[in-house]
Amino acid sequence: MTTLPLDHLWSVFNPSAVNELARSLNENKANTQKAIDGLLPTVTAGVMNRVTDRAGANVLYQLLTNTLFATEPTISQLVDTSSERQKAAESGNDLLRKLYDQRIHQVA
Repeated sequence: MTTLPLDHLWSVFNPSAVNELARSLNENKANTQKAIDGLLPTVTAGVMNRVTDRAGANVLYQLLTNTLFATEPTISQLVDTSSERQKAAESGNDLLRKLYDQRIHQVA
């Protein structure tokens, strides 16, 4: 059975994962959910745009296989310590730069 990429992301960032992320980051649950609600469609749209040509698909594949996210860690593993949070933030920033090139500031 195939699922849409955004549906898959919603399943990963379910209410339990959002609660865990908010708690790990010492953030408000509602604010964390709001950020996730904006981030997931943004990432999905960027991925869909990048894979429209072979070069973009190759860049995206390399990026996704060479980041922290390639090993399917849990949310708590990504944000458990300050250094892990920094690595996750850097990987996320790199992903957004690759997806949106010069438009990254507009996305933010």
